[in-house]
Amino acid sequence: VYALSFVQALSSTILYTRVGKILDKSGKPRALFIAKLSRVGLFASYAAAAAVAATWNIEIALVLLIAIHLLLGIAWAVIGDVQMPIAVSSCAEERKGAYAGMFNAASGLGAIAGGAFGGILAVALGFELSMLASAALVGASAAILYATVPFGKPSCV
Repeated sequence: VYALSFVQALSSTILYTRVGKILDKSGKPRALFIAKLSRVGLFASYAAAAAVAATWNIEIALVLLIAIHLLLGIAWAVIGDVQMPIAVSSCAEERKGAYAGMFNAASGLGAIAGGAFGGILAVALGFELSMLASAALVGASAAILYATVPFGKPSCV
């Protein structure tokens, strides 16, 4: 799992600098929503690939898992590039720095808690079900994003 996480981190790191140019054309709120929906499908696919590994063919499952992690990294590059500008766009100019700091702190705590709770879920429910739980949580965040961010209006972020 760690090696696959490295594939994901590497793909997102390579794409961070390139993704901004694409996002300027497509609109950041819409791109964030699409990236989150992509992660929902990819987490569900991850559970399916793990099931294939357990019941069918480990080599095919490994290729699927590498591809899924590459795509998860691409989606994360989009999410990482646009989520803070969207989060701070509604606050007053003089508070944007403080708000960005709070946002980064909350994101860091979320990453720590997410990894810990993901491990607990994997032990308690099994790896496949923990990936489906991840898909459900990311799906809920996409629904909140869709309900709260105006997609039809030009964005200043």
